[in-house]
Amino acid sequence: MIRFSQLTIEILSGGNYGIAIWNNSDANPKISSSYITLRGLQYNYGIYNTLSSPVIQDVTVEVALGSIRNIAIHSDASSPVINNVQAKAESPHSSASVIGLQCLSTSRPCITNSSFEAESTGSDVYGLTINTASSGARITNSRIICGVKDEASGLQCRGLYDENLAYVGC
Repeated sequence: MIRFSQLTIEILSGGNYGIAIWNNSDANPKISSSYITLRGLQYNYGIYNTLSSPVIQDVTVEVALGSIRNIAIHSDASSPVINNVQAKAESPHSSASVIGLQCLSTSRPCITNSSFEAESTGSDVYGLTINTASSGARITNSRIICGVKDEASGLQCRGLYDENLAYVGC
C-alpha cells in the first residue's frame, strides 16, 4: 500500500501536464494531511488515481489557470473514500474543463465532510461529477459550490453532475 502523508506540493508554472500525485501502480493508496496546489499548466490535476480503494483524507487541493483541464481530484477506481477534503478548481479559459472532484467509480464511493468548488469565467464548471449508477454511493455532510462569473455567455454551472446525464444545477 502506498501512503502519502504530510506533504506540501506546489507546481506553479509552465509546461503541459501537472500532476501532483498520480497513482496507477498500487491499490489501496492513502493520501492524508497534505496540501497540493497547481497553477498555470495546460493540464492541472491535483490527485489522479486509477486503482481501487483509495483513501483521501484531510487534504486540500487547489488547481487553477490551466488552459485545457483543471481537475482537483480525479478517481476512476472502485470504492473511493474521501473524508475532510477541500478541493477547488478554477480557470478563466474558455475551453478548460473545471471540476472539483471527478469520481467515475462504479462501486461504492463514500464522500463525507468535504467541500468541492469550481469557478470559471469562460467555461462550464462542475463541482462534483459522480457515476450514480454505482451501488451504495454516499455523499454526506459535504458542500458543493460552483460559479460561472460571466452569466451572459450561456455557460452552465453544475453542482452535482451525474455521469448518467442528470445533474442538479446551481
